[in-house]
Amino acid sequence: LAPSGGYSFSFSSSIAESETFFQNAIVPTTQQFHAISQILHATNTLLYGSAGTGKTLIGVEVLSRRSKSETRSLFFCCSDPLSKSLQQTVATKLSCVDFHSLSSFTLFLLDLANSLELNINRPSSLSHLTTLIATHSSFRYATIVIDEMQDLDEDFVLALRSLTDNGGLFLVLYD
Repeated sequence: LAPSGGYSFSFSSSIAESETFFQNAIVPTTQQFHAISQILHATNTLLYGSAGTGKTLIGVEVLSRRSKSETRSLFFCCSDPLSKSLQQTVATKLSCVDFHSLSSFTLFLLDLANSLELNINRPSSLSHLTTLIATHSSFRYATIVIDEMQDLDEDFVLALRSLTDNGGLFLVLYD
């Protein structure tokens, strides 16, 4: 994925955990706004940095700037608490963004496959299910942001990429 960027600065002194990040009303710094501006003009981007550098904030800000009421976008993370926190704090401003954790996205995909009447007799993996939906339907997201990519299987990340619109934005955040 390119372009990529890393950040050495940290907000770790102002936040204790990623789940409380947005409750502290932290806004992007000048450097983060510069990164956001660059990401908005890319298609596939890998953004990496240590914990507390503001990667999640950048991802949500990118979604905010790309959000349009007629297109769906996805913020995906492994953490149920982070997903729920984001739903509570920013989902009202970003009504066209789906915030999913690994568990909620799995259920969402199973429901979607059933509604599309795809034959999903026990898919072998989440990657396989995602690929089936991408291959046999027109369901797509305009923007996908994946937080904590290092916690995911590489095949699943690539399968998620296939759910992005042609010309859509695929942003992966990595520690």
